[in-house]
Amino acid sequence: MTKISVISPVYNGQKYIKNFIKSLKNQTFTDFELLLINDGSTDNTYEIANKELEKSQLKYKIINKKNGGQSSARNLGIKKAKGEYIVLLDSDDTIQKKYLENMYQMALKFDCSVVICDLNRVDDSNIFEESNDDLKYDLKTGKEFMVDFIKHYIEIGPCSLMISNKFIKEISLFFNEKSRYSEEHIFICHLLHEAKNVVHLKQKLYNYCLRSGSVSTGASVDKILNGYNEIINSNIKYKKCNCKYCKEYNKFAMPRWILATARFSSKNMSYKYYKELMLKLEYKSNLKKLYDFPSFIIRISSKLLNFNLFIAYMFFRLWGGNK
Repeated sequence: MTKISVISPVYNGQKYIKNFIKSLKNQTFTDFELLLINDGSTDNTYEIANKELEKSQLKYKIINKKNGGQSSARNLGIKKAKGEYIVLLDSDDTIQKKYLENMYQMALKFDCSVVICDLNRVDDSNIFEESNDDLKYDLKTGKEFMVDFIKHYIEIGPCSLMISNKFIKEISLFFNEKSRYSEEHIFICHLLHEAKNVVHLKQKLYNYCLRSGSVSTGASVDKILNGYNEIINSNIKYKKCNCKYCKEYNKFAMPRWILATARFSSKNMSYKYYKELMLKLEYKSNLKKLYDFPSFIIRISSKLLNFNLFIAYMFFRLWGGNK
């Protein structure tokens, strides 16, 4: 049985697919399959990827499908995966040489269903950067990490996760294809809520490159509101759980998400649409819940928004929009 399934959606990625494949060829761990999900690309992505993979020693499949978005592509990969563990990578980033090896070792060592690594932010000039972090880790329950995630004590993305294939299928977890803005947040929270033992490997093994025009650089009011409604719907399960971690989640998750959206959206929206968005998110009542948040910066940011939306918008736009 293959040890790891690498699932990677790609859409019009001809500029970056070579670098991504190169980082896979450089892995110190080799017992993996690549499932490259071509999500209806209209450029030369397929031809370039196929040429690069044909001359490699990698075990791979290129799966062509009609364009349906990243979530549908990831879900198809999860369904097709045959490895013991799966990883969900973005085809315009790269992974460091020991990404698969170190994550897999942690999974075996602690017999855990989820492993988390840290992200290394890069640009096109250092896309193959290698970090020299010491091998440090935390071992907690998934619910503990869920709270750490919504409090932003830890940064987690699908690309920083290694997940047991058996576990993800036991809990029938897939990305919400109806959500157009918050599908990753929903996926990660549900995953951690169900996981018992989770390891956070404190190594920056994933090279994350944010570029203009990527899916992460902007979203419309309608898309954000769609995500907002999907989070409300998904949070019903946490309200039914009486544990202390779910209580913390219920208190802070939505206002924390709204604050992050407020900061993020400031870079991509005119004030007219920004104000419209914040009013529809009921920001005033929600952000009051952050007045006793553990982080001083979060408390001040939420109070600033409630004091004067325009001043907060300008502040985030100039100094804090991408964080």
